[in-house]
Amino acid sequence: MLKIIKKHKKFLFIYTLIFLILFLLNIQFWFIKYNKSFIWKYDGLEQQFTGFIYVGKWIRTVFSNIFIHHQFTIPLWDLSIGYGSDVMSTLCDYFYDPFNYLSAFISPLYAEYLFDFLIVLRLYLTGLSFYAFCFYKKHSYKASLLGSVLYVFAPAVMIVFKQPNFINLFIYFPLIMLGCEKLWYEKKGTLLFISFLLTTIYNFYFSYMISIMIVVYAVINFIFIEKEKTGKRFIELFRQFSYHCGLSVSAGLVLYLPVIMNLMNTSRLSYQRKLFFFFRFDKIQTYFTYYFLSYDTGTDAILGFSILTLVSIMVLMLRKGYKDLKLYYILLTVSLFSAQISSLFNGFNYPAYRWNFAYQFLISYIMVVTFNKLFELSKKEILIIISFFTGYLILFSQTKNYQFNVFLYHYRVVFSILFILCISLFFIVTLIKKIPKTLKENLIIMLFSLSTVINSTVCFSARMSSLVTKEVNRGKAFSLLTESKKILHEIKDKKDYRYDEIGTNRYRNAGMIESLNSYDFYYSYYNENIDHFHKSIGLTNSSFSFTYAGLGYLSYLHLLNGTKYIITPSDYKKMNPYPYNRLIRKEKNYHLYQSSIDTSIAHFFTHNINEQDYDLFNEFERYQILTRAIVSKEKSDYQKTQKNYEQMNYQTLFNNSSSYKDSIYKANWDNASVDFKFKEIRNRTLYLQIKDLDVISEWIQSYRIKIEGYYRGKKIDNINEYIDSQTIRSNLYGHKHNWLMSLGMMTGIDTIRIIFPYRAQYKISSLNLYTKSKEQTNKDISHLDCTNIDFHYDTNRLSIHTNKDQDGYLYVAVPYDKNWQAFIDGKKTDILKANKAFMAVKLPKGRHTILFKYHQKELFIAFFGSIGIVCLYVILNRMTGKRN
Repeated sequence: MLKIIKKHKKFLFIYTLIFLILFLLNIQFWFIKYNKSFIWKYDGLEQQFTGFIYVGKWIRTVFSNIFIHHQFTIPLWDLSIGYGSDVMSTLCDYFYDPFNYLSAFISPLYAEYLFDFLIVLRLYLTGLSFYAFCFYKKHSYKASLLGSVLYVFAPAVMIVFKQPNFINLFIYFPLIMLGCEKLWYEKKGTLLFISFLLTTIYNFYFSYMISIMIVVYAVINFIFIEKEKTGKRFIELFRQFSYHCGLSVSAGLVLYLPVIMNLMNTSRLSYQRKLFFFFRFDKIQTYFTYYFLSYDTGTDAILGFSILTLVSIMVLMLRKGYKDLKLYYILLTVSLFSAQISSLFNGFNYPAYRWNFAYQFLISYIMVVTFNKLFELSKKEILIIISFFTGYLILFSQTKNYQFNVFLYHYRVVFSILFILCISLFFIVTLIKKIPKTLKENLIIMLFSLSTVINSTVCFSARMSSLVTKEVNRGKAFSLLTESKKILHEIKDKKDYRYDEIGTNRYRNAGMIESLNSYDFYYSYYNENIDHFHKSIGLTNSSFSFTYAGLGYLSYLHLLNGTKYIITPSDYKKMNPYPYNRLIRKEKNYHLYQSSIDTSIAHFFTHNINEQDYDLFNEFERYQILTRAIVSKEKSDYQKTQKNYEQMNYQTLFNNSSSYKDSIYKANWDNASVDFKFKEIRNRTLYLQIKDLDVISEWIQSYRIKIEGYYRGKKIDNINEYIDSQTIRSNLYGHKHNWLMSLGMMTGIDTIRIIFPYRAQYKISSLNLYTKSKEQTNKDISHLDCTNIDFHYDTNRLSIHTNKDQDGYLYVAVPYDKNWQAFIDGKKTDILKANKAFMAVKLPKGRHTILFKYHQKELFIAFFGSIGIVCLYVILNRMTGKRN
């Protein structure tokens, strides 16, 4: 290592200096100005940061179990992740990132600062990785230096401030390409194996994209670069790449065995979307406009390049040779504007530009290749470049489709002047012959480096982008996640119950970093069964398949799933869902309520309804059934009882803003509304059920329906509910169109108003209003039996003690998983999947101890399988080396 540093000390010194200067100018300046950390308050805070803290907590727990409690116990399942989840299957992306292990050495209170530092460190390593590739290709250190700087500070890399873990990909990809070069020309594949293995372990999704790119690389290289174009050479290359890449990907993919098995059962990635080869013209126009600026494409990827790279691209195209680079550039540029190719890179799912790491690598490398050519431009070439640039500038200044923000449209003249200034300075530097070449090179490096300021300004300025303004304030990340939950810290039995929040600014996944059990979840690797459960009762707090945030006012679900505590803001005016009306703790900003009746995560039922029979009911009827029977694939013994609710008749009132025909509500303008007037309701709980809600539109991807309540013409302040949903055009679409919402206990209401956000047509097949009195609610709740049931949760196990005087079913509100094993009094018994997502066992009458144990078999198979493949590769390499 010291020899390498000594050999490249000149580059390292200058690169470090430029990196620090540009980091302060391009990035840190904006974050200091707005007092922000590097944590985006959505995915960054709720996924990346919570995952980062959780990995550290998990590592500390394992070492504590081994060295303090002297127990070799590894937490494989955690009740605080959503309803409860397998740790590795859900959080594998975070456990397979070695940078996250450092979180074990710092308190969660200060984890934000380490998190921010690791982002900066990885940005720095990104440039070194790119330089390693350029050095191998024998480019001058100045050209390599400039390429590294442009690679690091490109808009594509700035996605790190939304999705921090993506930065690893920008580190690994140049090493993979370097490994491909070494294998091609030196027949040495170890670097390719290691770098591709790290990428696959980091995220197999990206290794899929890179596999496609390696195939394209090999084909183009063989056609345009390879001197020995024979069948024998082709077979040799095919065998070598298949061997090193195949074993590398296999060793990494094996680690994802539990995840892959789970993904095979999810529906989110299987929705069919109609795609044309190219995007719509308005999207192509937007991409064209922001090509040399910065544009968030909305799929966790940012488009944009330094304006001066246009000169390098033009030089490449004007000069003879470089057929491989020209073809790479043409293919990737066409891919940028192609919906089908972007879908191909995304596993034939919705189009996504997450392959931008390869595009950015190519553009930066073109800059390196053409660096010395910039000082050899002929007058004809200069004229062509100026003409092309002028044409682009004219089109740019005339484009008015600035969907990303309004500011850039108003200030496009300013940026046009900046573009002209950069290009003018470039030609002044390159054309004046009296300037020494060394000085010219230094000036070009400085000029190209400073051109990245334009991109960073568009990317980070609050007037042009919301990226920085949506970052968490510096030093506030951990407190945002935990502030509302401090009120639970002194509660002794919180480990065996769940809590929920109503009316707070809740953050998903926050409970798991303090081992608090709730209903917050937001990770890509989700339990499909939970999504089926949510769909079956139309839960409005789960508009995406892979996320949910509480149970709202559906009190039956709270009791059934073991919610004992509810947190509300101290100034919350709306009545809590019954029976959570016992105030047990007050703090300045929050109140803690407890259920006035017993609840548990485990309940006893004497009836069962077959899942197919259950699906025949609507969402509200299913909601009632859950208090009386479990839902399973067993034969039904449930008899439909007399309805224990009232269905309201209503009159639909339209104004000039809306109309209705054949299940279609037409909104004539944004925020158009429809009123549903009914007989006055007092001291009853009101439910709203909507069937087949959708938007008939070619451009709307997501929408928010607002529900308001009115009494005698006056708006009710505490009824402001929303239904957030997506259409098939959204990458977040979860095929959810049926919704059930409890508006809570009404002290007086006679009108519901639905407000449509956009001028469009909205489909609603049916809309129903139901009410329940307190007596009717108590009658339903009385069927939930948790008496003489003692539930206890510990690492990888659930223990339940029961004493019942009749046979029945023990329902446990813990997600069903084939890795659970159940034992009644030490004897193994079958586990039923109940209520679409949870577990139940047949329970004979009498006193029993039921034990659920969690064994993640696939994880150990995956771990040792991966090690075995790596060992096989090492052995085969040694044998091949000795033979050669």
